[in-house]
Amino acid sequence: MSRAASADSARPDYRVRGTWLHLGLLAVAAIVLSIGTSIAFAPGGMNPDTRWQLHQVLGNEPLSDWHPAIMTITWMWLHELTGHASAVLYAQVLVMFGAGFGFAVYLFDVTRSRAWSYAGLFMLLAPHLFTFIGVLWKDTQMAEAFFLAVVCALLASRFTTMRWLFLAVGLLALTYGTAVRKNAFFAVLPLVYLMAALVYSGSMRRAGQSLLRRLTDVRFLGLTAALLALVIGSGAVLNAIYQPLKTHQVSQVMLDDVIFSVPREELKQADIDAALKEKLLEAQRICAQQGDYEDAYWRCYGRGADGIYTAIEHVDELKEAWVRTVLTRPDRYLLYRTQTFAHLLFDNYTDWDGQTEENSVGWETKYKQANDAAQTYVEKFGVRDMPWLFTGWFWLASPIILLCAHRHVRRLGRASGWPELSTAVSSLSISAAVYIVGYFPIVPANHFRYVYWPALAGTMCFVMLGAAGARAWRSRRCERREPEAAVASTSQ
Repeated sequence: MSRAASADSARPDYRVRGTWLHLGLLAVAAIVLSIGTSIAFAPGGMNPDTRWQLHQVLGNEPLSDWHPAIMTITWMWLHELTGHASAVLYAQVLVMFGAGFGFAVYLFDVTRSRAWSYAGLFMLLAPHLFTFIGVLWKDTQMAEAFFLAVVCALLASRFTTMRWLFLAVGLLALTYGTAVRKNAFFAVLPLVYLMAALVYSGSMRRAGQSLLRRLTDVRFLGLTAALLALVIGSGAVLNAIYQPLKTHQVSQVMLDDVIFSVPREELKQADIDAALKEKLLEAQRICAQQGDYEDAYWRCYGRGADGIYTAIEHVDELKEAWVRTVLTRPDRYLLYRTQTFAHLLFDNYTDWDGQTEENSVGWETKYKQANDAAQTYVEKFGVRDMPWLFTGWFWLASPIILLCAHRHVRRLGRASGWPELSTAVSSLSISAAVYIVGYFPIVPANHFRYVYWPALAGTMCFVMLGAAGARAWRSRRCERREPEAAVASTSQ
């Protein structure tokens, strides 16, 4: 690297007043954005799922595991601490923009660019990200937990004196994110690798070290074991204390597989429980009439034995039926799951969910004009003018392309003096791709919220690549100016 590039790669001087003034302005911007977003969504975007959780928080319904108990319990704690059930909204928004502030600080430390640091914060206002920030969903909380963990890992690579604090916070964030969406476990592993690689000062990225060697590094394995212990241990403790009702939600997936992949005549002849068979056949008939191909529990089966969000009456019999009728015909199963996965990728419905739906606990949208403005921004500017930002295929294709361009990303990292760029982009890309592909056997509906984490991870990658590209261009321009300046001085 030339002297110009080397000088350009120097970190900001944190002893000068201007640096701290910029960081202070970033913090103020993050606070203002948090307040504005909270006003737009207050008291919290609510749909039937979150309404059911709210009833549990208020004690109107028994705690169940249909939705992650850890999320509902955390909501209970915030309610008890503040006296306001809507406190979960403000905590959720604050964590998101707090992580955005951390990402902005990281970009400023790497690039010394005030503009790109603001991009790291204001990217959260992009319509495809802003749309769910104030919606009280496990998908939102999982995504922001992963976002926080990644930011902690990035900051640990720059501010090494605080790396153990960042490691602790990041590990707790990964624990919470994994607990609220257990199907995301394999998407978490690349983030664990990123944390191990960056927290331990690049010792996992030595030249010539193979990928297999790095994946078996004791640091990565140790953090993975610690994460598993935290997820399993916290779940066991909370279950022992709060004893949530078992709802066997996996039966939702099995219902869809049986109802939509097994032909009606074959189902009539199947050797399964008679009462269950009758319900399955009736559900097939109703769903066929309605043109439904998924989400049978809600659309045509009749829901749970004790009402909504409860286990069906024949859980064990359904498992046996699934083994006999679905598992023995993988060809039909794959065809059906290809259908549902195609709808997830190419036929997302992206309805605005930031309003507070009518409910029996008295919650209603607090600032209707602000909420309407936010809805207009997302639906008219976002969904109408940039629909590809709200599709599964785009956020699956993006990480795949970035992974195929790994060598170019690594070269860009060297040119811009950004050593961890390729590690960060590759880890985020693998996590995003694995998360989407992981929905192939279980996708319950073609909703954009199932792609929210990949969209956030992909946007982070684009911002970092844009910042790296600008930095590399600036370095090359400085290199070109050096000889010109030398020639000019000689001629004089």
